[in-house]
Amino acid sequence: MNYVDPLGLEGIGYWTFPPGPMRDALERWGWRTCTAAEINQCRTSCESRGLKYSSCRYRYGVRNTVRGGEVVPEIFQKPGGISCSCTDPDDLTAKICAVALVVTYWIVSEGSRLFPPRNLVPVP
Repeated sequence: MNYVDPLGLEGIGYWTFPPGPMRDALERWGWRTCTAAEINQCRTSCESRGLKYSSCRYRYGVRNTVRGGEVVPEIFQKPGGISCSCTDPDDLTAKICAVALVVTYWIVSEGSRLFPPRNLVPVP
């Protein structure tokens, strides 16, 4: 059974091309955790903007190169590949969620008082 992806959901990757020059020229990207020096760089960057350091990732590239007649993957560094996540210490998202949760609880609890309990009115 042959299956063709009519919507292109498979995407383009190293699996798209048969072995050859097109596949060898394709670059892939990946993520790794940051080193201690990169984490310090992220912390400094976040603190200089008045934000709190949250996490750090580094993006690197992989491309195929020919060495000794064999195609081998080569990892290369992407300039500016550090991705720092900083959070606002006065972030209102958590506060807004807490208030919304309390208001929802209050509405449900007060709304349930409109209906009397099941056994309050005797049924003949």
